[in-house]
Amino acid sequence: VAEKTGELLSKRGFTGTIKHIFVTKMKHAWGDGSFSGAYYLGREPAEQGTFQKYFTQRGALYGLTYSYLQTLHLMLLFGLVLSGIRMFKNPSGGVVTAMNICIFGLLVFLLFWECNSRYLVHIAPFLVIGSAYGVASVSGLPFFGKQFAKKSEKSEKIS
Repeated sequence: VAEKTGELLSKRGFTGTIKHIFVTKMKHAWGDGSFSGAYYLGREPAEQGTFQKYFTQRGALYGLTYSYLQTLHLMLLFGLVLSGIRMFKNPSGGVVTAMNICIFGLLVFLLFWECNSRYLVHIAPFLVIGSAYGVASVSGLPFFGKQFAKKSEKSEKIS
């Protein structure tokens, strides 16, 4: 491993290696809203059915599907950034903080060892929860925190 790392550093140089890790690999791992699904789905089918038209890279209507997936993915990543900012500004511990730490750990793993967005499929529910938490923390909407508990107590007193 040390030999291979030294070889790559001498080949790319320090700035080239940093660019490769934080631009190329980041884009490959976190830049595809389909989580590489279109590539894997399009490898085997011999004929183009309705499913293949929308969900494989060779499909006639894949551009529409990909635009939708990329929009959702960018919104998801934006929410995760908001969630991370909130976590650092107001560290409260709990489940969402643990999820954010795990997501950050996966980010590091994908940057340095394996670089494929298909690994994000397994944690997609956690990405959605973390993103929703980030959006809720900025918008003031209730989530799993104190605001939700306060509103639940008020509704119990009223009824």
